[in-house]
Amino acid sequence: MLNTIMLAMTAQTKDTLIWVLGGALIAMALFLIITILAQSGKDTQMSGAITGSAETFFGQTKGNKSDRLWTKLTVAVSIVFAIVVIALYIVAGK
Repeated sequence: MLNTIMLAMTAQTKDTLIWVLGGALIAMALFLIITILAQSGKDTQMSGAITGSAETFFGQTKGNKSDRLWTKLTVAVSIVFAIVVIALYIVAGK
């Protein structure tokens, strides 16, 4: 079925899809780099220097809630990133 879909695509459609997927990959990669660097880990000394230590400003529970949100968002974008990489590999062909 996938081969049938790929054969039905015109060269222009294929090129457009490659550009769109490539642009999405660049945007997701930049997002992942920024969010991973901004998250506080178990050792908050390094990330606290980057983010300004949100726990002291917002209080402990609010800092933890935002950390959980960013962690979930990072995992979701990472999964989509992997799927787009596989899709780009399939679309680009050999």
